[in-house]
Amino acid sequence: MVYLYFDDMRISKKKATDFFLIILIFAITGTTSVFLSAVIMNELGFERWSLGYILGYIFIILPLYHLLLLGYAFVFGRFEFFYGKIKRIVFLPKKWLDKFIVKNDATH
Repeated sequence: MVYLYFDDMRISKKKATDFFLIILIFAITGTTSVFLSAVIMNELGFERWSLGYILGYIFIILPLYHLLLLGYAFVFGRFEFFYGKIKRIVFLPKKWLDKFIVKNDATH
């Protein structure tokens, strides 16, 4: 096994590659969302840091960020990792989801 050494820490090459890809996905997503937020908010005519701008950012740009994150994660092959994280952060708690999700059951 090939190891990389960072300040007396031994890290396998696979873990270093996974870490690099995750950081890269966050960087690309962040850059894209900053660019798109400026374009979208200007097109909608919101004055910077007004109440409408802040509400528009919360309700338009933040969901767009999560979609971009999942899109870039899919492209780089890390969709399951990011989907699991976003699902725990954004979606409803598991006890509420269980009421709405129909599970495949062979007994039906």
